[in-house]
Amino acid sequence: MARRETGPVRPLLLPRHQGDERYALWTQVLAQRHDEAGRQTLTALSDGWDERLETILREGRDQGHFADVDITEVTIRAAAMLSGISEDVMFGRSRRQHTSARMFALSALARELRPTGQA
Repeated sequence: MARRETGPVRPLLLPRHQGDERYALWTQVLAQRHDEAGRQTLTALSDGWDERLETILREGRDQGHFADVDITEVTIRAAAMLSGISEDVMFGRSRRQHTSARMFALSALARELRPTGQA
């Protein structure tokens, strides 16, 4: 994949390995029962991540790195994909045997966001 394609989405945060402490803590937090205040806090954290991702995608589109797509829709799909990949890594489930989680995610996003006429 060309460096130009991946530039705007390089800040993707995915677990590096099954025992990644950052994600282990996040998984534990998500697995607990939460009262309304806890749910609001988790929602705010998740919304913050979605907003950051949407900003990255919008800037990439506006700079001509990405196709003219509905950024809100792509953000929803991208966030769901990244969450699923993160779970796969944390639980040791590898459906991408020949590539890293990060490269798999970047490749999938590049296919969806590639401007028309680029291979």
